[in-house]
Amino acid sequence: MKIRQSFATTPVIGTFAVIAISGILLFLHIKNKPLELIHTYIGLAFVLFAVLHMAANFGGLKRYFRGNKILLNLAICVVSTAAFLGLTFMSNQNNDKISKPQLNELYSKISNLKIAEISQILNTNDTNLVKLENFKNLTVKEAKKSGKISEKELINLILNQ
Repeated sequence: MKIRQSFATTPVIGTFAVIAISGILLFLHIKNKPLELIHTYIGLAFVLFAVLHMAANFGGLKRYFRGNKILLNLAICVVSTAAFLGLTFMSNQNNDKISKPQLNELYSKISNLKIAEISQILNTNDTNLVKLENFKNLTVKEAKKSGKISEKELINLILNQ
């Protein structure tokens, strides 16, 4: 069965546009679950349509890879694939991310400390210490319960952010 170019090329262009834009947003740390899901699933669709595109244009690909070009192109493909796999493997080996249970354990331990103690340990700057003045004798849990400051704002002040 011959695949028509219009059924293969147009979806490649469309899916490429979506993964390019979503990839740029993710690179800029504009992240949320729907964006990540769209990027992932449209990326998979892109691969499918790229294969269909190659099948529809197989004659052109055969001409392109004729002669000496094939060795150079294969070498480029092999080297770039090996580099990609190597970098991926190395980044997984050095994964220093803290797991959610570890974060929960850490939070449970520090949430009972007084904010003044945490600020001293983390060397909170003077400007933020002034903003924390009303909370310094409270624990993180107590300050959060007071309703006068959000937990996120409190943590950002303590961490000088």
